[in-house]
Amino acid sequence: MDDMLDRFRAVVAEVTYHPPTMPIVSTLTGELAPAELTTPDHWVRHVRRAVRFHDGARRLREAGAGAFLELGPDAVLTALLPGCLTPPAGVAGEPLAAAATRARRPEPETLLGALAELDVHGFDVDWRAAGAGHGAHIDLPTYPFQRRRHWLDPDATAAVPTPPASVVGSVGRSTDPDTWRYRTVWQPLDGNAATDTLTVQAGPVAPLGGTWPLLVPAVGAEEPLLTRVSWVVERLGGRVVAVPVSGTDADRGRIAELLTRALAEGDAVGGVMSLLGLTPPRTDRIRR
Repeated sequence: MDDMLDRFRAVVAEVTYHPPTMPIVSTLTGELAPAELTTPDHWVRHVRRAVRFHDGARRLREAGAGAFLELGPDAVLTALLPGCLTPPAGVAGEPLAAAATRARRPEPETLLGALAELDVHGFDVDWRAAGAGHGAHIDLPTYPFQRRRHWLDPDATAAVPTPPASVVGSVGRSTDPDTWRYRTVWQPLDGNAATDTLTVQAGPVAPLGGTWPLLVPAVGAEEPLLTRVSWVVERLGGRVVAVPVSGTDADRGRIAELLTRALAEGDAVGGVMSLLGLTPPRTDRIRR
């Protein structure tokens, strides 16, 4: 490198420098050095002297940096970073390290993956600038995500019944194959039985309330089905308002307009039901 220093100095002396607009730590000194970065001598020394990456990374961490994004041909520094840092006093947790590019990987996907990693860890990312000219931007749902756990908790106190010795084989399994499987059978309820079942389900306090708009497609939802759905909701304490939706209304804004028109002023909305998925089969595709 010594043979090119004079020529390199002549080139960097012709560059126009400006003060940085954000804090920058120089790996030549390992410290904040905004003034030195605007001098040709700094970059000449940078060519020949050791790179103080360890000192620079620790200085950034001490200054409060919680994430590091590597801009380079591969993720070499990203792999080195965790071993260089120790949590400073008053700062908890490990910093995030992501690489904008990785060798032998597609560049657009790798960059977007690094930005997504920053985003999910709470760092602001300007996605419109990151994806300018590519793809489409959509809004997330305006309602909060319902995070509910649906796994059954094991009951450690429940006693496990012991099968009779006559039907237990050498491995503790019943020797009768008919007991190894089961079948779910649906049975229709008549009107009185259905009313009794819903009454028990409702309990002393009706589980439903308010107005329930019912989105009905132009075809596919017959009158008997609408009657039964309305009957069930009313037995549980709600009131159903049918909202016809044609094929030209399949738009979020248009459906919102139809719902607004269907609801009277002051109505308390208990929920929205939809039968739009009841699309009849395409008979033109059926061949014999």
